[in-house]
Amino acid sequence: MRIRSTKRGFIVSCVLVLSLSACSQQASSASPAIPSTTAVTVPDPTVTPTESETSPAPSATPELQPTSAITPTSPDEPVTITRPGEPLAPLPAGTELILVDIWMQDALHGWASGGSLQEPMHVLRTEDGGLTWQDVTPPEPVDGDPQYVSVVAHFLDSLQGWVTFQHAPGPQGFVTPVVWRTTDGGASWTASEALDVSGYMGFYGPSRIGFSDPDHGWLMLDLDSAMMHRYIAIYTSQDGGATWNRVVDPQVDAPIQTGDKTGLVMDSTGQGLLTRDLHGLVEGVSVEMTRDGGYTWESVPLDVPGDVGAAQLCAAHSPHMFTPTSWAVGVSCLIFNETAGEDGDIWQEGEAYLFITEDAGGEWSRWDAPGGLLLYLPGDVILSLGRDIHRSDDGGNTWTYLKTVSWDAAFSFISPEIGWAAARAEDERALVGTVDGGRTWQEMEPRIR
Repeated sequence: MRIRSTKRGFIVSCVLVLSLSACSQQASSASPAIPSTTAVTVPDPTVTPTESETSPAPSATPELQPTSAITPTSPDEPVTITRPGEPLAPLPAGTELILVDIWMQDALHGWASGGSLQEPMHVLRTEDGGLTWQDVTPPEPVDGDPQYVSVVAHFLDSLQGWVTFQHAPGPQGFVTPVVWRTTDGGASWTASEALDVSGYMGFYGPSRIGFSDPDHGWLMLDLDSAMMHRYIAIYTSQDGGATWNRVVDPQVDAPIQTGDKTGLVMDSTGQGLLTRDLHGLVEGVSVEMTRDGGYTWESVPLDVPGDVGAAQLCAAHSPHMFTPTSWAVGVSCLIFNETAGEDGDIWQEGEAYLFITEDAGGEWSRWDAPGGLLLYLPGDVILSLGRDIHRSDDGGNTWTYLKTVSWDAAFSFISPEIGWAAARAEDERALVGTVDGGRTWQEMEPRIR
């Protein structure tokens, strides 16, 4: 299979149309490389419009609500902040797309971030399974180089979504972040009040966002790194993203600031899970839990066999909350080896585990698991996504090997069988899809319609 290069054009070898409706799930692999794949026969793309398709079509230039002069949420900063720059112009029809992330909602409808070589970060929406896309980017002012703008997004369905942007500083400094919300499939966007970033002296940028329902959401900002810490701030919203309250402040919340943050999930009751990669800074591995909306966090050790520290590095990842009491967390370990592997690395892939609690974190059971990021689907199906793709049909008790690929990817599955991947291998990119759970992948040619 050939894939799109970020340095040169490419020729499309095949097109895939997917046709099954279910819940959407999305994940980004830690390390998957684009193989030749067996062709998959797929049905003709003729479909009957669904209820979602009767919604207003996204306009070419989304409506700005409100203007780019935004009042900050902090009462200590009563001045008006003017957000410098101009919104990105919509990508023209026919533009060949490079997708960075993808969030499919059913067989036809979905969202993506991506764009062209010159402007790689637009917000896109499809109504034909990923063959063609419409540029529905919110009117976010861009003051610096658009090549250094990134998108952080969450979508509940084909109509509702939240988007925020991370910028490199422009001529007038950092752009104060806001969160954009749409309820009509990107036809219009409404900006939140500006996030309170008072006290942040250096870099800041949104890294993760999620909503458990149309009202309750959370947002993580990455801040400066120093002294083996990766500082973050966490905000929560209870009004659909219109306003955001800072609940974790790096200046006073030291315990969870150590290490890289690998995952965050919260629910509408105020419970949440935060996972970290501590890179051996402390012994053991843990998951951080909150029960008060993120104001306080409790570190709960996870029982990993062997000594975690100098000779074994373990990172928690892939937190998930099935119900208010049933949760899951993945753990992947690296083992020190004095003899370097073929890649020259002395740290080799070790054991991996799935931890599950049925009593809101009181007790955790441990299951052996493959080493990839975990994607949880309905019906006790879990996918392990990395260079090796595995599947469990019994909630992680047993696993079946499916495929080895040679690309990293952001994955999105709407069912155990139907999925997409925004794949990358060095300087090349491709959108690929599967109709057999990841055993085979077919390449697509995404374009602006």
